[in-house]
Amino acid sequence: MSLTFRPAAPADYDDVRRVTRDAYLSAGHFAADHPYMGVLEDVEHRAEHAEVWVAEKSDSVVAAVTLTFAGQPYSEIAKDGELEFRMLAVDPAIQGGGVGRAVVRRVIEHARSLPEIGAISITSATFMERAHALYESLASAAPRSGTGMCRARTCCCGCSGWTSLVEPVETGG
Repeated sequence: MSLTFRPAAPADYDDVRRVTRDAYLSAGHFAADHPYMGVLEDVEHRAEHAEVWVAEKSDSVVAAVTLTFAGQPYSEIAKDGELEFRMLAVDPAIQGGGVGRAVVRRVIEHARSLPEIGAISITSATFMERAHALYESLASAAPRSGTGMCRARTCCCGCSGWTSLVEPVETGG
């Protein structure tokens, strides 16, 4: 699978909005009129206060993810030295084909390229079992020291039931 992973440009925002909306609605996570859908669809605000990245396949945006750091407006659980990602969405038409896994791997690669980052925080609702399975499978794929992924920290955003998974980022020695 040939994917290009890059920061979103303003010309991508409509595609990011479409992919994110369609992914969340098709999964049944929220109704179209749920207030959080407005947050997800406000790509311009996200891009102003965080990093929005896209995955392209054949020149079409097929996935999007938001990257943020401790203390930034879109950060919910990141501590100093952590890159937090959230709002990962894959176009429902190609879900199950490995795009989400490829995006998470690229986020991990990106985090490893940042000298000040030692871990990745992942904000995910408790009802997003498919996402949790993906994150946990990636954590168990590579041996590491420490505790690996955990559900130890809870989000303080006021959304009940949100938890985080933490992935240590190991650098080559």
